[in-house]
Amino acid sequence: MLGVMGKDVTFLFDSNLGGRASYLEYFVNANFISHVPLYWSYEIPYVSVAEFVGLIGLLPFLMFFSNIVMARSLFDINRPVSRAACIGCLMYGVATFSDAALILVPTFIIYSLLVMLSFSE
Repeated sequence: MLGVMGKDVTFLFDSNLGGRASYLEYFVNANFISHVPLYWSYEIPYVSVAEFVGLIGLLPFLMFFSNIVMARSLFDINRPVSRAACIGCLMYGVATFSDAALILVPTFIIYSLLVMLSFSE
């Protein structure tokens, strides 16, 4: 796959994070409660939450991606649809931590569908 893209293995372990490493400075310098007005969303969502809401906002942000159903459905082999939906929610959470998939409306609708499916059965 990397060969088709014209990349090598160093592309996967880019220390510059594809140009996003400079955003981490905002995360490191974030306060517990932010006084910065919300005017922009960075490409890394948790950096935006820390910058504009404060470090206290990271807890609700993480809770949003870890619905309670995951604890019940993720390891229950008798509920295959719910289990697959929970795995999809986990994959979406990991993808969102590296890129701003959260702010894209079609992507968020798919995530919401996965959450609803995890409540099924």
